Amino acid sequence: MHSLELQLLPENEARELFFLVAFGTGRCPKFLEDCSMRIIEKCNGLPLAIVTVAHVMASNSHRLDVEEWERVHRCLQWELTNNKELQTMTRTLMLSYNHLPYNLKRCFLYCAVFPRGYKIRVKTLVLMWIAQGFIDKMDDGKTLEDRARGFLEQLVDRSLLQVVKRNVAGHTKGVPDA
Repeated sequence: MHSLELQLLPENEARELFFLVAFGTGRCPKFLEDCSMRIIEKCNGLPLAIVTVAHVMASNSHRLDVEEWERVHRCLQWELTNNKELQTMTRTLMLSYNHLPYNLKRCFLYCAVFPRGYKIRVKTLVLMWIAQGFIDKMDDGKTLEDRARGFLEQLVDRSLLQVVKRNVAGHTKGVPDA
């Protein structure tokens, strides 16, 4: 049996990873540098925490708003300071969950109907979300299935679901339960 010891990222790599996910580049806008560094520091070098928080910031409609960044930093700080029972990762994932739009929260919570560790077929999950009425028809030309797959990709991007397999085109084929 092979084991893998996870290492914390050094500050420069943590910063580079955060900026790459949050801004799509290895750079941060000057006016967000101070707050970004404080957020990165709170992630304690944990790659999943860094990616999760960066995805929250990248997908936020106010992603370049200093006040929003400060608010996220304060929420993260409060959780890290006051809730001793929770592990760092759980708190970070809760931040990601709390910033989900309502329709994505419903889809994510529905995954709890599957047993822990169960590999969910994407096609099955997508059809179940549609059958439950979680996916609304829009006038954007996309099918309900395409919209559901987009929701799934957003949950994967926020590190709330993990991809087990991707097809040759890079599309998600299966995810374990949340």
